[in-house]
Amino acid sequence: MLVMREIERGNLTLETNLQITEEDIDPISSSLYASPGEYFTVQELLHAMLAMSDNTAFAVFSRVIDWNDWETLSDYLNYYDISTQIQGTEQNQFYSVTPKSNAHLFTSLYLSTVLEPEHSEYILRELTNTTFDIKTLAGIPQNITIAQKFGNYYSGTEEYFHSCGIMYIGEGRFFYCIMTKGQSSEEA
Repeated sequence: MLVMREIERGNLTLETNLQITEEDIDPISSSLYASPGEYFTVQELLHAMLAMSDNTAFAVFSRVIDWNDWETLSDYLNYYDISTQIQGTEQNQFYSVTPKSNAHLFTSLYLSTVLEPEHSEYILRELTNTTFDIKTLAGIPQNITIAQKFGNYYSGTEEYFHSCGIMYIGEGRFFYCIMTKGQSSEEA
């Protein structure tokens, strides 16, 4: 959403080229980590980040967004669920996102409360083409459209897999969110 805000402000376009630096490399997900020094368009990086959950693309974007916007957006969406923080947990904020906070994010995209409608739709459209095939796994008919964001993190004893999104079923729209912790990727 913050990349799209930069596009709306005229600071970026989908055709803007951004370079992957050594500091951006995150070999945990997707394949952009194998491309240090190479340039990719914002459109290519958005696709990698949204459809393939590529953390290297996220790192590239973290250099071009306004971090004050991140604070404002995070507060607006209550993305890092404040109730989790208040309970005195020492959790890393990355893992304190909840189904409720993801519902806020997807609702904002669906209703275009932060972005212009065409930019919210662009993101949702990208999220209908993810590399994680929840339809086959869950036995959902292929004609159902699902805009989803998935992510996984497996390092040492840290085991997380999440998939949240909107199912477009006829005239209905249904939000779902599955978040796992402590399961192998196959179990999750």
